[in-house]
Amino acid sequence: MKTIIIRTQEEFDVLPNMFDERTVVEIRSNPAIWLRINRTISNAYIIAWESSHVEARESSHVIAWGSSHVIAWESSHVEAWESSHVEARESS
Repeated sequence: MKTIIIRTQEEFDVLPNMFDERTVVEIRSNPAIWLRINRTISNAYIIAWESSHVEARESSHVIAWGSSHVIAWESSHVEAWESSHVEARESS
């Protein structure tokens, strides 16, 4: 399984819509920076680690670990572990 570490919105935005092999996309950003996850990437898990701040939109799926903070909008799905914080809005 391949792992890609993302620290900025620009790094996330250039990811392909699908990977050939199962891939873990780890969000490890500065807590002062919010990353917006606005698409589902086929054959990938998106995981927010440490103190990352993530906003999940549309039908995204995010797994939050550590002390990550995630706000889920629309029909997004979030799994929260450890001391993560999740706010669910609309049909999330």
